[in-house]
Amino acid sequence: MKTLTMLCCSVAILAVPAVAKDTGREVVVRVGAPLARAALLKPGTQRYLRYVVKDGHRTAIDIWSRTVSFETRDGRRLVRVAQLWDGAGPNGSVRREDSLMEAGTMRPIEQVRATSRDGVTKTAAYRFDGARVTGIADRADNDAKDFAIAGSEPLFNFVPDSEWFQQLPMAAGTSFVASLYDPGSGKPDRYRFTIAGTARIAGPDGKPIDCWLMTTDYNAPEHGVTRMWFAKTTQAMIRQEGDAGPRGHFVKTLLPPEADD
Repeated sequence: MKTLTMLCCSVAILAVPAVAKDTGREVVVRVGAPLARAALLKPGTQRYLRYVVKDGHRTAIDIWSRTVSFETRDGRRLVRVAQLWDGAGPNGSVRREDSLMEAGTMRPIEQVRATSRDGVTKTAAYRFDGARVTGIADRADNDAKDFAIAGSEPLFNFVPDSEWFQQLPMAAGTSFVASLYDPGSGKPDRYRFTIAGTARIAGPDGKPIDCWLMTTDYNAPEHGVTRMWFAKTTQAMIRQEGDAGPRGHFVKTLLPPEADD
């Protein structure tokens, strides 16, 4: 399950256009299906501040950077999402995640996680192959080389979730259902994400942005509903809120771009 404390080297390309199954207001998104709004995903970096609110006080968790780039390998166009979590405070840990997918479908290929704390870095590298996720055995520094898990159907990588959401055909009342997995965490499962409506919220510069409002319970209704706001024009995530349990109310909000972005 994707929590609030935080969404094979060669993969065959489908020969036929596929195939999100539309059953009225529910869209089942299949791995390998061309994503309807893939053109919205652009190279660049977005940064988010994550914090919790409790009893009127705000406590920073970290700053989360997400950088999208495209590359060509063996004649295939791929998309890479490099994420960096800068821990808050002088003793905060630093986590990096590097996700490689097929461009246009987000069919996952590899996922590498590196976590550094107190001068020690641990690395976990995974390979996606349809419904299976395994540790990359021939990577020397891989602490997850013996890992293996399988779902009941081909899996999306949960780690680059915002970039996946950005490419879905959002419309009020539509629910998207897909099988996703965050490598090394829990088990694969199907999740539902519903476009509950529209809303206008303040963007990083304070100006209002017309947004799609997405909701999900991440298959854990006991933790309440998470809400996410995506700009209608770009479908980039602007804000996310949810219940952080005893820690309070969780917020992730987009920061203004930096000079070098």
